[in-house]
Amino acid sequence: LPIYSSPGAILTYHNDDTRDGANTQEVTLTKANVNSTKFGKLLSYPVDGQIYPQPLYLPQVAIPSQGTHAVIYVATENNSVYAFDADTTSTTPTTFWHVNFGPSVPKFDSGGPWPNVGVLSTPVIDTTTNTMYVVAEVNGLTPPFWLHALDVTTGVDKMPAVGITATYSGDTLSSSCYQRMALALNPVTNQIYIAFGSCDNGWILAYDKTTLAQTAAFEDTNGAQGGGLWASGGGPAIDDATGDIYLMSGVDSGDQAWITGSTMVGFNDAFLRLDPNTLAVKDYFSPDDNYTLAVNDVDLGSGAAILVPGSTTYPHELLGGGKDGNIFVVNRDSMGGFNDTTNNVLQTVQTGTQQYNNIFDTPVYWNGAV
Repeated sequence: LPIYSSPGAILTYHNDDTRDGANTQEVTLTKANVNSTKFGKLLSYPVDGQIYPQPLYLPQVAIPSQGTHAVIYVATENNSVYAFDADTTSTTPTTFWHVNFGPSVPKFDSGGPWPNVGVLSTPVIDTTTNTMYVVAEVNGLTPPFWLHALDVTTGVDKMPAVGITATYSGDTLSSSCYQRMALALNPVTNQIYIAFGSCDNGWILAYDKTTLAQTAAFEDTNGAQGGGLWASGGGPAIDDATGDIYLMSGVDSGDQAWITGSTMVGFNDAFLRLDPNTLAVKDYFSPDDNYTLAVNDVDLGSGAAILVPGSTTYPHELLGGGKDGNIFVVNRDSMGGFNDTTNNVLQTVQTGTQQYNNIFDTPVYWNGAV
């Protein structure tokens, strides 16, 4: 359990909408006080299941009848959310509240979550309303996926939870999907984005943060299969100036059936730029060896994308990589599309020590380095 010393809040996966992983508000930790004598484990809090989501943090939370505190929020695969005292000591550990959404779903997935799934993705907090948005997968309910809007001070649902369903051009969101990607809150549109993968298709849905009404849905391989959105738990990146959404899709063995030459049905193994209101694809890039990647189940979207500062010539850049170890630097103003003979990107860097199964994470950008 990380005890954040920053005076600033951690509201979303990787700290902000660029997903660059930098905590630029950290002012307490230094080389002088992070050492073997002054820095280490403070205490442990018991929880009821595995923790896949990133813990979130809020300073100065007014807890009813308990005063104002810094709070860490932790969600588990047993469908629980906890609010822990971030300023606690080993003699006074405090759990402010604990809520549970119902029984989790048994999965026993040898290549994924084991043995069950509850809250699999990182929630997101809106400090303008003191609301935490969480998706839980609940056993025995139809649909199994439910969107909650919790009061960060009490854990109480601010409005009735909403069952998550979706249709797109004749297809229906499958209950076999994983909701692994972190939730995202768009400051331009005030919508919550929820992505799904590890099933027949990749899906992303938009919900109004105030009413929890679904406002848009997009299936990225409609008429085909693949395109899963999972990103090893990473969150969709958002341009806070335009509201545009950026993410990377995956692929499954067999999806090469939908790729012929320089054309493909849908968006397997692609960097996507989506309209923040309609979720329509505004631009994309897919590697020139997409067919080979599909044959071998080599997801580009096993990693997640980040927005990075560009140059005078290319001021808007996007960066990410997947299982084959290629890191792509993409021009967000002209992403390159798909051509099976060339990659129209700014730069490609090969990394990794094996042919496949290399990158399963979100990059970090800091001071000009990735």
